[in-house]
Parts: sequence; structure tokens; C-alpha cells
Amino acid sequence: MSRPFTREEMYERERIREERHRVTDAAIADTGTRQAPWTSVAMEAVLAVAKTQPSLTTDDVWGVLDVMCIPRPDEPRAMGSVMRRAVRDRVVDITNVTRQSQRAVTADGGKHHVAPVRLYVSRLVQHG
Repeated sequence: MSRPFTREEMYERERIREERHRVTDAAIADTGTRQAPWTSVAMEAVLAVAKTQPSLTTDDVWGVLDVMCIPRPDEPRAMGSVMRRAVRDRVVDITNVTRQSQRAVTADGGKHHVAPVRLYVSRLVQHG
């Protein structure tokens, strides 16, 4: 049988978890800063989708960017920064629901393998 964690072990595990979150948040913020021109356009795409659909995924946002002929960002994770901003700015609410991606190619040109993408709920459309 395994023994329960000591108080010190629990504090250490929590400290490590918080440090991981801090490092992840810093990396995403840095990505958003380095990709500033692209993220501004991508945020406009999020707003356009959120004004017309009650729920959305990043697939929807990529679709708008593709129609606008906006080139893919240098950093494939830049969309994460945009979606965090959309949540922070109360454009959308994040959910724990995922859907299978409809995109076959990622932002960096790699295969997407129909990975799950998070579902967001628009705060700009009346839900009825």
C-alpha cells in the first residue's frame, strides 16, 4: 500500500504545480507579445465569430483568418494567446467541452490528426 503524502510533500507538489502554471502563462504571454500584429488580426476574427455564433472553437477562428488570407503566424501556439485574451476580455467563456478539430493542417503546416479543440461560448450572442 502507498502511504499518504506528508504536509510538506503536499506543499511541494502544490508549489511545483503553481510554478508550471506560471511558466506556461509566461510563455503564452511572450508568444502573444512576439506575434502582436498577427494576434491583433486574430482577435478581430474571434470577435467576428463571437458576434455571429453562440459557440465556437479555434477552427472557426482559423476559418475566418483563412478567408481573410491572413498568413499563419511564425509561432503555431499563438492562437492560445489570442483565446486567453478573448476569455480575459469577456468576449467568450471557456468550457471543459472539446470537439474534434475539422482542420487537417496546423498553423505551422504540420498534420493536425483531428485533435480535440476546446469549445468556447460567446458572450456577444444572445443564447436562446
